[in-house]
Amino acid sequence: MFEIGRVCVKLFGRESGKVCVVVDIINKNFVMIDGNVRRRKCNARHLEPTPTLLKIAKNARTETVQKAMTDAGFKMDEKKPPREKKPKPIKRRVITAIEKGEKTKAAKPKKKPAKKPAKKPAPKKKEIKKKPRKATQKKPTKKEAKKSILSRIRKKEPAKKKPTPKKKPAKKPAKKTTKAKK
Repeated sequence: MFEIGRVCVKLFGRESGKVCVVVDIINKNFVMIDGNVRRRKCNARHLEPTPTLLKIAKNARTETVQKAMTDAGFKMDEKKPPREKKPKPIKRRVITAIEKGEKTKAAKPKKKPAKKPAKKPAPKKKEIKKKPRKATQKKPTKKEAKKSILSRIRKKEPAKKKPTPKKKPAKKPAKKTTKAKK
């Protein structure tokens, strides 16, 4: 169905409706097209073959394909000429008064902010006196140290006892009485 030189119309994609020519057959589903479209691999389902067949070589150049199409009577799209590049704007730097040579007023020294009165030192916390350890005495573990510190604090401030709720005595299940058989 598709052979090299077959003129087709592209059905899908950005170039849909444009005329192209099969330049190479990649496999049963894909062909390489060129002509009035970009040279690219295209799905065969996206092309509608026409009865026209051009004589071109396999993997022919784009210029050769376009020339063969114009000779066969197909109208080629003209490429747009490249846009003219606009000149880049010139960066102008700001010229200061010193560079111009003008005399400027001397800069006034900045005023220092008034000093705030010094804050009073915070009152010292009461220190707990530690008993010196004996040489044979071991260093207390973290748990022991925490307990001793907590016990010292508790001695100074009596702990408030929370009233504990009274537990109700559990009810004893009633005994089942069974009648003796006679």
